[in-house]
Parts: sequence; C-alpha cells; structure tokens
Amino acid sequence: GRGRAHTRLDVELLPDASRWRVAVSARGELVSDTRSRVGPATFFNHARSDYQLRHIVTLGDTGLSIEPAGGTAQTSTRLTGLETRLDFVPLVGGLVQTIAQRRYEQRLPLTRRELRRRVASNASSRLEQEMQSRTREASDRVREHVLQPLRDLDLTPVPIELRTTDRQLIARYRLSGSRQLGSHTPRPREPRDSLFAFQLHQSLLNNGLEKLDLAGRRKDLPTLFREIAAALGRENAEVPEDLQREDAVIHFAQRQPIRVDFEDQRIHVTLRLAELDAGGQRSWRRLVVRASYQLLEGGQFPRIERDGYIQLQGARLRLRDQIALRGIFSKMFPRHPALNDMAEPWRSEPLLSGIENSQFVARDGWLGLAWSSVPEVAARPPAAREQAVRGAKR
Repeated sequence: GRGRAHTRLDVELLPDASRWRVAVSARGELVSDTRSRVGPATFFNHARSDYQLRHIVTLGDTGLSIEPAGGTAQTSTRLTGLETRLDFVPLVGGLVQTIAQRRYEQRLPLTRRELRRRVASNASSRLEQEMQSRTREASDRVREHVLQPLRDLDLTPVPIELRTTDRQLIARYRLSGSRQLGSHTPRPREPRDSLFAFQLHQSLLNNGLEKLDLAGRRKDLPTLFREIAAALGRENAEVPEDLQREDAVIHFAQRQPIRVDFEDQRIHVTLRLAELDAGGQRSWRRLVVRASYQLLEGGQFPRIERDGYIQLQGARLRLRDQIALRGIFSKMFPRHPALNDMAEPWRSEPLLSGIENSQFVARDGWLGLAWSSVPEVAARPPAAREQAVRGAKR
C-alpha cells in the first residue's frame, strides 16, 4: 500500500535543580491506503492514525539519557473495496463476498487495537532512533572541536551547575588547569526575556593561552601560527598570507606573553615581547603591544572593531619605529577581524528569523552575550530593526 505521515515536534523544559531535563513530544498523523489478501478475498482499506508520543531527555552527572515517557494512538479504518477470486461466478461470488465482509467486521476491533499498538511502537522507535542519532552527532562534534582541544591544553571542564527552569537551560563550567585561578567577580546577568545567553570570563582565554607555553620562546611567524592552530585542533589550517614571513622572528617575554582583558566595553589584547626581529635588518626589544576592540551592538549578530591605533611601549621607539611596528601589528590585529565573519553562514537561517542580539557587554573580566525574540521588528529594514532593539533594551 501507500502511506503519508506528518509529524510535529514540541519541546518543553522540565524544571530540575541538578540536571538538564527536556520533554520532546511528537504529534503526528499517518494516512494509508492498503490492500491485504486473506484466502480468496482481497480487502482494500483506508486508515488514518493520530498519535502522540513523549520522550524525556536528561543530561546530568551520569551522562545523557533518552527515555520513552508514554504514547497514545487513535485509529480509524474504512473498507473501500472487496474482491474475491469467485466474483465472476453467479450467486457464489456474492455469497463469498458477504462471508468475507462479515469476517472482516468481526476482526475489525482486534485489527484496530493491533494497528494502534504498531503505530505507537513504530513511531516511538523512529523518534528515539532519530534523537539518538542527532545527539550522537552533536556529542561527536563537541568532543572533536571543544573537549579534545581543551584536554590538549590541559584544561579540564568541571561542571559547577546544571539546572533547568521552565524557560532556560543553565550550565556553568569551570575550565582551568589544576593550579590556575578562575573568576572572582560577579557575571553580568542576561536579559530576562533572552532565548540564549552565555557569559565567558577572561580567565578561560588566559588559562588557555598560558597552556600554549609561549613564555620565553622564540618562533618565526609561520611556525607560531601552525603550533597555535594545532593546539586548538586545527592542524590543517593554512597560514594567512600576511604571516608567511619566515624572516620575522618573535621572542616572547618570560611573563604573560599574551593576555586578554574584558573591561570598559572593550576586549583588550596585550602582547609582551622580549624581542621582535624583522628580517635581520631591524629589531626591537622589550616591546608591549596592545590592541583594543570595541563592542558594536545591534542587529542579529554583534561585531567587534579595533578601537583607534595600536598602542606601543618600548625602549627608544622613534617615530619611524612606531610607523614600522604599527604596519606589522596592524596585520596581526586587523581593524575588522575574521571573527566577525563567523556569523555569515547563520544570517540566512530561517530558524533565527526574528532573533536579535539583546546583550553584548564586557566588564569586570566578563564577556556577556544574549539573544532575544523581537517579532515586532523582525520584518523591518535592518536600520529600523536595530533602532527598535536598542529602544527595547532601554
């Protein structure tokens, strides 16, 4: 026979003080036209089944689990045709059809019960298999692109809090080595109407940079790029054209060679060098280079932009030295970094329509980001949409 199915999924957050707990409900209908043969008779049926399923997904100390939490199915069947091999025989054909139809009607309640059981069982099995497959794929991506690079840097993610409210999934993790410090200031609170938010403390980045073991090391630019990329799990990353200079050698300072700070609505990146050798013809010693990126709010995805000139400190830096150094470090710290381009593939995602950035803050060592639903401005031009979002924030 032939059949067609339609399923709608709904997600409900189930409050839990110690786990992520989510109910995934499926509501669907299955319409089929079938034929079955019993002895000399062939029955043609039209059936419709409406089913509701519910699975509970939990993530806690024991890992991820998916459990069926019940399901029901309602079915209706209708006999649309009946044929027998004796239809061409006068009188006998009609008698056989009458007997076959009576038997069909007698078995109809049992048939409907079996159909309900099979529809609910098959739909539940398909839903569970699909959820297992999707969660397995997501787990593999997280393991490959997040957990493994962190382990390579000797940064162990330790869950501090997993919690579910009726509106939010909340996770707090500590990422550091065994002898490293974490945050000591309160994190920025996300807007109450946010759909997705996260807060990142600068200690996470600085702990990771410390594990790169750059203090006191001397590297040319291509080698430095490859080593950092490999530590972040990107062994096949291509060296940018601006950094393909093997004659330029960086000698990092012994203390805090690279540091990131989140303050005053800016991301500050500080580079401390014992020496910079630009091809053997010119070198500079005891350099401190600082680039500051301001946060640009508004629209669906926030951006960052380098704020003003790159700041330089060093012994006996003349004007021509500063011009040459700013030319070098302007390539390392571009005004519009590639980080802004990471959001491009998501701009055309239909599921994100009507979602706007509602928080982008940097203060007290914290970076806070949040997105909220703004349906009333989703269809407006970009300029009007950003103005409406700013008004909603105030």
